[in-house]
Amino acid sequence: MSQQKLEHYPTIRQALGLVCLWFFLSLLVGEFLKMHFSAALRWHASELGGFVLVVGISFRRANARFSEVYPLSPVNGRILTGVVLTAVGVNIIISDLGNSARAFLPSHFGILPLLPPVVEGEEDLWRRLWRLALCSPVIEEFLFRGLILRGFLLNYSKKTAIILSALIFGFIHLHLSVAQVVVGVGLGVLYGIWYVRTGSLVPGLVGHALQNGLISIAKLLPFKISGYSTGGPPAVQFQPWWFDLLGLILVMVGFWVFLRATHQSCVRSLPDQGSVSG
Repeated sequence: MSQQKLEHYPTIRQALGLVCLWFFLSLLVGEFLKMHFSAALRWHASELGGFVLVVGISFRRANARFSEVYPLSPVNGRILTGVVLTAVGVNIIISDLGNSARAFLPSHFGILPLLPPVVEGEEDLWRRLWRLALCSPVIEEFLFRGLILRGFLLNYSKKTAIILSALIFGFIHLHLSVAQVVVGVGLGVLYGIWYVRTGSLVPGLVGHALQNGLISIAKLLPFKISGYSTGGPPAVQFQPWWFDLLGLILVMVGFWVFLRATHQSCVRSLPDQGSVSG
């Protein structure tokens, strides 16, 4: 029995080329803006500009309507509740994993410094939230879950598609640190599951925004939690055990709520390998 040739955009090789193109165009836009904007604003503008150029180049190759490549269909309250609980719990756990990485791994334990780091003091809270909790989730969810994961679902099994897209998503964080790559892969799997089971980018957009923005928001609270809303380089503080336990409970409860809420209606509108293979 002959196996059908992969033909839907993007395949794994095309996706890797797409991400490399995004980096290259982002660097190009950033270099163009170097003389006119601050480092923080230049990072944001270069990432956004590179994304717009990549979408413009690749969208036509996807050969589908905008709503098919970037489905934004609303999801019900139970699904969103599960997503929010899971995202908050994951954020708590990742925060203390980050504390451990800073304590036990060499500083700047990363490779490929493709983009300059944004120093927290260079931008105020609202600019940081605009960039991290709004623009970055939109860019990354549209690119990695909308364009790339959708193409993978047409070419590979659901499990393979989710894992491959998560690995590429983790790779783009290599300029931050090796630990961020591991975290990125894990988050990529989670966001991929949300996308596949709902047929919508909305859960990933909400969860991604919470993941990126919660710690910045937590610094505004009238009370402080050691290792979460306090501390940072050079001093490393760990979170209290009960806070880590709370994060684990939120993840388990939130994911259970999400699975229950999507049990009857998962994968209603997503492309599937079965629709293109004989």
